[in-house]
Amino acid sequence: LQPLEKLLLRGDGLLPVALCDAITATDFEVVARSLVDVFEFHGHSMMLIGSLIEGEIRKRNTVAGTLFRSNSMATKVMTILANKVGTSFILSVVGPTIATTIKTDAFIELDPMRAGKNEDPKYHADRLGDLVRKVTNSVFAAVEELPLTIR
Repeated sequence: LQPLEKLLLRGDGLLPVALCDAITATDFEVVARSLVDVFEFHGHSMMLIGSLIEGEIRKRNTVAGTLFRSNSMATKVMTILANKVGTSFILSVVGPTIATTIKTDAFIELDPMRAGKNEDPKYHADRLGDLVRKVTNSVFAAVEELPLTIR
């Protein structure tokens, strides 16, 4: 481990919180991605999230109802981590169903103004419902493949 990594990965989680408190919101994205990369590489992403959540709760100026806003570092890190870890899961689980739907040239139009005059809106709604059920069933059937970080 590099010295900075050692400091970041210390069990107390104080350095990541202090770093996040010291930067402006415009730097959140870059810092959040870097922190996620380091902590995920070493298998400590939950420690990072826990530290950031605790830090956010400890802030004296945090008022009820303002925790975990979309612009907080804890929320930013959780979003980046979920995207990083969950993308391959979603693509592997839902991708085949979507690919098959696209290959079959399955046109689904719910707007009656855009559908053809002889199109049955209920038919399209039923097809969309079938597609949503297939996607949902695929996700639930693969729950054991869901990365532990997201579970």
